Amino acid sequence: MILTFLKNFAILSIAATSVSLAYADVGGSPNDLLQTSNAVLTKLDNGQFADVWGGMAGFAKKTIAPDQFNAQIAQVRRSLGQATKRDWKMILRIAVDGSQNIPSGLYANVFYVTTLATGQPIEERLSFRLDEDGWWRLTGYIPAAINESAPEK
Repeated sequence: MILTFLKNFAILSIAATSVSLAYADVGGSPNDLLQTSNAVLTKLDNGQFADVWGGMAGFAKKTIAPDQFNAQIAQVRRSLGQATKRDWKMILRIAVDGSQNIPSGLYANVFYVTTLATGQPIEERLSFRLDEDGWWRLTGYIPAAINESAPEK
């Protein structure tokens, strides 16, 4: 069930837009995206899943009901445990022409390397779309294990 949720949410993770409250407006700088993604991560860390869903891009909201999103994201976050350290790694902006079953527009992925309380490192990817209202709105969140095994010699 979690894997299905993550696969479906991954489709939306091509890009994203922000949670509307007091987050970054008009596309602008990478700092805007970092502020927005940090605000979303804070809400996720604090279990404010309904607020996160409420600020998602409209087309992303149509893919999952709020109660289903809340339950599934809560289960994913519980399985991860608490984050003890989080550093942003990369921001990738993507222009989408609408031919990929998502609305055309400017999207961005913000990647973090996060250390969990267990000491395990993971990568967190938050995806956003610059919405018609000028706000970056979340379209996806994907935590993934980082394979730290040494390369074979």
